[in-house]
Amino acid sequence: MRAETMIAVRDVEASSRWYQALLGVRSTHGGKEFDRLEDEDGVVLLLHHWGATEHPSMLDPDAGPSGHGLALYFRVENLDAYHERAKALGVPVLRGPWYNPLAHQRELGLRDPDGYSITLCA
Repeated sequence: MRAETMIAVRDVEASSRWYQALLGVRSTHGGKEFDRLEDEDGVVLLLHHWGATEHPSMLDPDAGPSGHGLALYFRVENLDAYHERAKALGVPVLRGPWYNPLAHQRELGLRDPDGYSITLCA
């Protein structure tokens, strides 16, 4: 089993470009309403435009803070390379890279354009 996480975003195309640039994934759907981002192992993240009537939790972007209670974790091979990429892209770094003693791993905390908390883990 593999989870396929979907998040609601204000601009699917811009968010898709952002995630592609940061994570090195590719778009396999594309469009203003929905995109599917994949790597060689399959789906990494699904992006859906706010107001999607088929998803009741994605109707109103102003109903609450984006991602309240949600943390997107991505396991990566070379955390330092992703940190350099994030800096080059001007991505806000929330924390790190740092060693998380509870998880026994290095982590880098970021914020995406819609305010979602992103953690890259080595």
